[in-house]
Amino acid sequence: MKRSHLAAFCITLILAAGIAVAGGISLHNVSAHAAAGGMAPGQIPLDTLTHYHLGSGNLPAQKHVNGHITQGLSNIDTIANFSGKYHADGFDPSGTPNKQWVYNMVGAPPEHGGTTTVRVPIIPISLDLLAPDGSVLVHVDATHDVQPILNSPLFQNAPYSSSGAPTQFTDAVQRAEFASSAKSDWHTLLQPVVEPGVTLKLPWGSFGYAVWSSGPQAGQIAFVLLDGFTVDNLMLPTTTFTWPPDTSTVLGGLEASGEITTHDITTFLFPETFQLSTDFLYSGFHNWDTEPGDASNGSFQRYFTYIEASYFSADFSVGPVTGIEDVSTLSHTLARRSMIPLSVGTARMTSRPGGCRMGCAWTISRPVM
Repeated sequence: MKRSHLAAFCITLILAAGIAVAGGISLHNVSAHAAAGGMAPGQIPLDTLTHYHLGSGNLPAQKHVNGHITQGLSNIDTIANFSGKYHADGFDPSGTPNKQWVYNMVGAPPEHGGTTTVRVPIIPISLDLLAPDGSVLVHVDATHDVQPILNSPLFQNAPYSSSGAPTQFTDAVQRAEFASSAKSDWHTLLQPVVEPGVTLKLPWGSFGYAVWSSGPQAGQIAFVLLDGFTVDNLMLPTTTFTWPPDTSTVLGGLEASGEITTHDITTFLFPETFQLSTDFLYSGFHNWDTEPGDASNGSFQRYFTYIEASYFSADFSVGPVTGIEDVSTLSHTLARRSMIPLSVGTARMTSRPGGCRMGCAWTISRPVM
């Protein structure tokens, strides 16, 4: 299911139905701007990111849950998860006062203890930026970003105050949220599995790229801006009513081949990439794709959870936001995906006013437990 089909679930996420704009420059007109500014075809100014500043949106907490309060969501085929509830005065999306709220997280209930291990297929997404005649203008490789990610605290153990023994970052965050109820041996760990990479061919008019003008990386790609709608069309299957799904897209092909399963957190790794929508840009997001069930899985509807996230080899700033570098986007999206597996969110920057730090596109208020 494409993100553009999820508007009913996330009222603040507006996807580009036309051509995205970077700092007021239409990606369809980059060649004209490049010629006027003395830049190469497809190139955009290095300061393009300064045209954006932060915004925020909210995904309301749930009042009810479809399933057992501790066993998680029922009658669907998806990642291991559990549910719980807490009480706090508030208002539901319709403005009605409410006190009981439900949450859903990856793993097993903290009071049960034990370790849940979640497979994380990592698929590097390299980019071929195409000239008007269809030839490759620029190639941006993602495979060299895999090892730094595998070496990071996302998949390697490190000491954290929330765990008696070194553990992974997302597990440490989750344990901190349930500090008063989690057993000492309760963990939710990520098992990375590097899958063959994929190269997306981006047509002329759907991208812009910036180049370092000085320093040790002078002349090399600094970052790439991609039209998010175009990326969606290449990556995500359309809604289908039969299984297997549409295999012409990256996600659909992986689902149909069995390389990824509903029990995974599939992670698509982009190189130095921001994606553009109608009024914001983003460096990553987490979502799910729904596909129908059949006799092989008890006819339960399939929910494939996945992430798109960029690795940045340099420290970028977007408006007043600094520290967009390394695994910052992936750490945010993985942590959010672990805490709210069947929700939508982005690590985004926007041209609209707001007051949330980078990556807080949707926040669910939840007490420490």
